[in-house]
Amino acid sequence: MRPQHRAQQAQAIVERRRDLAALWLDGVRDQRALATRLQVHHTTVMRDLRVLQADWRAAAAQDTAAAMGEDLARLEVALLAIWPKVKAGQYQAIDRLVRLLERKARMLGYEAPTQAELDIRVLVAQIAPGAGLTDEEQTLAITEAERILGEMRRDQR
Repeated sequence: MRPQHRAQQAQAIVERRRDLAALWLDGVRDQRALATRLQVHHTTVMRDLRVLQADWRAAAAQDTAAAMGEDLARLEVALLAIWPKVKAGQYQAIDRLVRLLERKARMLGYEAPTQAELDIRVLVAQIAPGAGLTDEEQTLAITEAERILGEMRRDQR
């Protein structure tokens, strides 16, 4: 394959995924309808959605980490500002210190989070009719969701 053809093919994929993302964000969830509108096979839509969703997860993680860093920096500024009053024994400042430290602990995960059990099969069964998923696509969705949850559980350890 010539380099020029590869570049054109890569550009076509980028444009198709951009169009798919716009449709998806507009609420179009039927993958076969998406495939028809984009003039591709429904498995291409499935693959592209996996790529887009992975990109969105990565971007969200970066955005969340940046926002958390900014908020932690603000908490540190607030802690430093009230510290002289805490040392002087002012009860309001001590109360505020405790609240700020509790907030910081929640942000950093010092406190054990509550866990919710998800039944992926039930969730997929509820979503499938509106999304127009076939039985095979439902099975793939369940498998992928269980894989992602497994990764998340491993990352939390």
